[in-house]
Formats: sequence, structure tokens, C-alpha cells
Amino acid sequence: MATKHTNDDHTISYRNNIISKSEQGVEKSDPVTVLYSGSTAITNPGAFSDPQYGFGISTYVSGNVITAGMYGTSGTGAGVYVFRKLNGTWTNTALLSASHIDSDGGTFFGGENSSFEENSRPVCILGNRISVGAPYEEHDPSQNHYEGVAYLFNSESSGWARTRLIATASSDASRYGQSTLLGDNFLAVGARDKQGLAGSLGNAQGVIFMYDYSTTDGNNFFQLLTSSTRTGAASVFLGSTMAFDYKNRILFSAEDSSPERAELFASSSTKGWCVFQTIPSDAGYSSARYGYSLDACDDYFVVGAPFDRPGSDVNRGTAFIYKSGSSQYELEHTISGSAAGELFGRSVSITSGSTGIVAIVGSQEDNDNGEDGASQVFLSSSNSGWSLISKMISPVDDGSGYQDDYATSLHSEGDVLVVGSYGENIEGEGSRLGRIYIYEPQVTLNSKIS
Repeated sequence: MATKHTNDDHTISYRNNIISKSEQGVEKSDPVTVLYSGSTAITNPGAFSDPQYGFGISTYVSGNVITAGMYGTSGTGAGVYVFRKLNGTWTNTALLSASHIDSDGGTFFGGENSSFEENSRPVCILGNRISVGAPYEEHDPSQNHYEGVAYLFNSESSGWARTRLIATASSDASRYGQSTLLGDNFLAVGARDKQGLAGSLGNAQGVIFMYDYSTTDGNNFFQLLTSSTRTGAASVFLGSTMAFDYKNRILFSAEDSSPERAELFASSSTKGWCVFQTIPSDAGYSSARYGYSLDACDDYFVVGAPFDRPGSDVNRGTAFIYKSGSSQYELEHTISGSAAGELFGRSVSITSGSTGIVAIVGSQEDNDNGEDGASQVFLSSSNSGWSLISKMISPVDDGSGYQDDYATSLHSEGDVLVVGSYGENIEGEGSRLGRIYIYEPQVTLNSKIS
């Protein structure tokens, strides 16, 4: 049976690193590990030379590698910084960029800042590969079609080898590369505004292009994934966001069409990737943007709906956690923001850590500190269900009138969490240059209840 609670139940908030309520009033004793209690802030590496804006618009972590995208100026000059943990320190080792930069802007390589469309996860890491989408990059700069491009980078001894994928089946402004995903044996590229199939015109329904890793040609896809109810529907936007459960080999995406819903694809040796389950929105508001953010891990699937209106509070936001049952995923837990306007569920991630399954939910406009944003950590327990154990907010209040946009992006793997704060100012250098925050466990001496 699904459980539900709101963050109103949690009256204690902490700046940056928090120990859960259950860990208060403890004696110093044997060492224990507290999740996400060690924080590292990294400022936009380009802030002090040739400033580029929006560092942290996208974030991803896998093993000892972290990426942080920046959208640049009107999409040009965008890039993805790569950090590795070397000798215990997160070190910038590379700056990935597109091979083609539009002279009139609109590339958005590694992250898009346009209206409220930063919901994509354009960057993904798996092993020695990094995929990056550039959803407005033009195939031919003279045509002004902005079809979109995807890049696949492979780590080699000489650096990162770059492959540029162009799909001519992606029609004008189809946002090919809005999201990318590295599966166990495939690369998936979302084109959320794709009109119809194979270049045909029609409503913007969206498709997902499926590739083998050996491909170097964007037209050499082995399958196009489409909505299970494509017939005539408008603004479906399949492929805006994607997630993959590597354990069960389930690919997740979401649709904006009414009613909002999630589509779950499973692989078959005879039929390829097919929809095996559709989950209608569990939000109480019909335009909650259910599926704006999503993630999956080890039988669990989390969906953000930042425009949801629990208690009739506009843009309060909700996150829904599903668990795989005997044959399909079922709603296990619902978490709502604590106040109107928070956009709780703006970003989500779920991971299997040292203490169990952990879900992290970002609320871009949590106003604990002047709409700076917050990320909240929930731990699953067989005894008590899901409970809030941490709440982190940006330690910076630049007082500039800009929102820091902390937790617009976040991603976790194991016990490591990276949070983007792309709207932060860098004192003396300029506005909206951005930072990322990396949270890792720390060993403490607090373990016995006093």
C-alpha cells in the first residue's frame, strides 16, 4: 500500500549538511558514517578567464567521474566539464565541447536554459563513455532548422574521442539530443519535438532513437521507440527525459500529453524494445508536469511533478516512488513539498547506497533562503518506510536578486551526490556563472543515543 507524507512533518532544517532527527542527541562513541555530510563546492572553472554561464545546468556522477554542463551564452560556448577523483580530490580533467558551433547561437551542448525546459538529462556516463546532447545544434548552419545533434565520447589514452551523431529523420527543431542515455549495450537519444515518424509532419509527439555502440552514423539506429497511443495526440514529448534500471533492463520515459504519464519499455529478443507498462500520473493536478524529472535504480522508479498542487498550493510539487512488484511497478510512496511555489520534484535521483535505497528530490525554489533551492534526501526502511534524513541548501546567498537555482539538476550514485546550482553569482566575476556541490559520506563519532 502506498504511503504519503508532506515535508510539513519535518520542522527542523539545517544549512548544507544535516543529520537526521533520529541522530540528534547522541554521545560520541564508535565511528559511524553519515551520508552526504561532507561537501565540496566547485566554482565554474571558466569564471575567471572567459566567463561562460550556467555551470551546473546538468550534472551526473558515475564511479569516480562527475560531469557538469554549462549552457554558455545563448547556447554558444557551451561545454561539459569532466572531473575525476584523483588522490582524494575532485579534479577537472577535461572540457568536452561540440565539434560544430552555430554562429547564431542555439547549440545548448550539455544543457538547455530556455523557458522551463531544463528538465532534460542531456549527459550520461557509463564506464569509459560519456554521451552529450545538443538539442538545438544545426545540421547545416545556413538552414536555421535547429534539428539537434548527439555526441558520444570514448575515453582513450590520448583524451576523449568524439563521435557526432546526426539523424536526418529528426525534423526541424525536433530537439534531438534533449536527453541521452547509456544503457548496458545501447545508446538512446530522445527527440521530444519530433513530428511524426521518419520525417513526416504532424503533432510534436517525440521519439527515442536506439543505437548500438558501434554506430558512427546517426541514421543507423536499430529502433525508434514511440508512444503507445501516438494516434493524433499533440504535445506528447516522449524522450524529454529518460532513465534506465540496469538490474531489470527497463527503460523509462514520460509524456506530457493529457493525461500525463510514464512509459516503461522492456527488451524482447523477438520484438525489440516495446512498451510493457504505462503509468498514468498519480498527481492530483492535471498539468503537474508529471515526469518532468525521473530516475530508476534496482526495482525502484522515482518521478517528479513540480507543478503539482497538493492542498491547492500552486507549484508546491510532488515526487512519486514506485517499486517493481511481481509483474509491474506499483506506487509505494508519495512525497509533497512543504509550501506553494517550491517546485518540489524539479529534479530527482534514486540510488542504492551503503545504507539502502535513497531518493533525492530537488526543489528549485524552496524559500528557506530567498528561493535559493534545496535538495532533500529520503531513506527507505523496511521498518518505517521512507523518511527524510537530510536537507541541503546552497551555502551561498549572493544577495543579487538572482535565484541560485540550486538543485535544478542533481544526480546520485552509491553514496555520492552532485547538485548543480547554475544561477549562483561568483563574487567579482559576474552573475549566473554557477557552482556544483558534491556530497559524500563522512565518518563521525556520533552513534550512541544519550
